[in-house]
Amino acid sequence: FYHTMSNRNYSSLIAFLCMIVNFELFGQFNFQVGYDLAGIQCAHLNNVLQQYQDQKTWMTDPIGRAKVLNGIQAGIRYQKGDLAVLGTWRNKLARIKGEGIDPISNTSTSKELFYKLQSFMFGIETRNYWLGVGASIDYTLLGMKDRTSGDNSKIRVLNDHSWGSHFMLNFNMPTNGNLGICFQLYYATQWRFFDIKPLADHLNIAIQPSNTQEKIDQFGVSIIFNNGPQ
Repeated sequence: FYHTMSNRNYSSLIAFLCMIVNFELFGQFNFQVGYDLAGIQCAHLNNVLQQYQDQKTWMTDPIGRAKVLNGIQAGIRYQKGDLAVLGTWRNKLARIKGEGIDPISNTSTSKELFYKLQSFMFGIETRNYWLGVGASIDYTLLGMKDRTSGDNSKIRVLNDHSWGSHFMLNFNMPTNGNLGICFQLYYATQWRFFDIKPLADHLNIAIQPSNTQEKIDQFGVSIIFNNGPQ
């Protein structure tokens, strides 16, 4: 029995080594990690927050609006020659806060809103030693949570999804060994609108039906680290 199991282990090891050799012969497989920073445009969502602020005139520190999201990304890339396919997960966050003395309770009151924009991307890119371009198909999740002073937990107030795309311009930095560094500029958009009515309802804001549909455009920059021979 032990002899049989050992033979199976050796066979599995040989098959695994052959797979690695095939990767090296026919392409290059890399893991990627990075940091992501993006400015966002979301006029209807910002209008909801402005109406909320107009109602809460006692907030001496206005709740404002999120203009920038930031977070991490991770993924894999398979490259052959000057062409590569990639799968990437991007997770960006932001927090806004407003506070003041509530005239009804005569106590200091605050409200926080937490943004989460999460994308699962499948893309293709071209690259040479210095420069590359790419595009992707994305499945993007938009989530928002609310926390009022005195509450320990957050309340989910918005959760929606959309298909979309990233369009990328990559600047590849020359490195030695098994590490590559890429500075990436990108534009991201959605193919369909997010429904922000649940947020407006939660904040007791009345909005026109035409203003409940939001498309979030992103203009961002990433720094990406790639492992393996470059």
